[in-house]
Amino acid sequence: MPVHPSAARYRAHVDRGEQLRVARDGDQNERWHLAGLERLHPETFELLARDPDAGVRASLLLDNYQTPEHLVEQLAAESDEFAELARYHPNASCERMETGILGRHIPTAIQSYLDRNGATSDQRRELLAARNDDRRDETLGSVWERISHRT
Repeated sequence: MPVHPSAARYRAHVDRGEQLRVARDGDQNERWHLAGLERLHPETFELLARDPDAGVRASLLLDNYQTPEHLVEQLAAESDEFAELARYHPNASCERMETGILGRHIPTAIQSYLDRNGATSDQRRELLAARNDDRRDETLGSVWERISHRT
């Protein structure tokens, strides 16, 4: 008897074996949905990062903020399109994030960047404010450089 797709997605969300089965043998739609789920097992991330479908791989950059840094960087190396998406991923390298436009970064990515740079509360406040003022069209790196040297 076939399993309802939503039941399979739920099981994939919590069960390592089901995640691996879907990553290896699921159809494109199932793999795409799996790539966007939180709490994937490391092996599942690895399989999806090598998926033959670019949409599945892109989902790891667009829909899953837990994709590990090494896979974000691996995917970014695939194409200019993926490199552009990776700039705004919370787990991209700080160097890659700095090349992205500040106003396009989601708050989760900015917090991740600030955490990894050991930002003070004043630096955090200023960078978050800059995201909403005329500095939003500058790169994260250029704004951070000015803030970090001032405070």
